[in-house]
Amino acid sequence: MNFRLALLAALGALAAAGPAGAVSDTLGGATFHPFTMPGNTGCVAWDEPGEGRTYNCDPVNVVFPNQSVTQVRDRLRARGWTTSGLGSNQYLHFGTPTLVRQQVQLFRSDGFARQYHVRLWQTGTTTLGGVHHESGIFQHTIDRSWDASEAFVRSQLCGASCSSAFLPEQWRMQDGVDGQPDGDLLWRGWANDANAAVIP
Repeated sequence: MNFRLALLAALGALAAAGPAGAVSDTLGGATFHPFTMPGNTGCVAWDEPGEGRTYNCDPVNVVFPNQSVTQVRDRLRARGWTTSGLGSNQYLHFGTPTLVRQQVQLFRSDGFARQYHVRLWQTGTTTLGGVHHESGIFQHTIDRSWDASEAFVRSQLCGASCSSAFLPEQWRMQDGVDGQPDGDLLWRGWANDANAAVIP
C-alpha cells in the first residue's frame, strides 16, 4: 500500500468515528467542508447533521492564504473578472454546522455564453474559493474539468510560483461517492485531483 492510500485509510477511519458534520479539510489556517453546499439535484446528495438531506456541489479548489476576500476580489478584477453576472447562492461551513453564504461571486467571460465563475469565502485570514467553467444563457452547465478552471486562475495570478495542497477529505469523499472507491478522481463527471491551488 503506498503512502497516500495508507494516509487516506487512516483519515477515513478517523472520519468514520466522528459525526458527518466534522468532515473537513484544513489549509492555510482554515478548517472547511471540502465542497460547497447546498445546491440542486445536479450535485451529490449528502446527509448533513442539523440540515438533513442536502448536496455537495463544487469542490474548494483555490486557496488564498493571508488575503481578505476584498483583496482577492480586487486581484481578480484586475485580471478581467467582474461581479456582474448571475449565479446561485452556495454555502460552506467552517468547523461548525453553521452554513455561510459566499461573500463574493465573480465571472470572467470566455466567449459567447461561456464563462469562468468563482465563489469566495473568507474565514480568518484565509480566503477560499470554488472555481468552475460553465456555458449557457439562462441555465449554466459545467463544461470543463475543475482542474482546468483552477489552472486558469493559477495562470492569471501566480503561474509557476503557485503551489498545490492535497485535500485528503475531499479526495476520500469524492472517491467513495458511489460506495466503491476506485481512484477515478471525478467529481460530478469532471476531473478533480483534490489538490487545491495555493495562491500567494
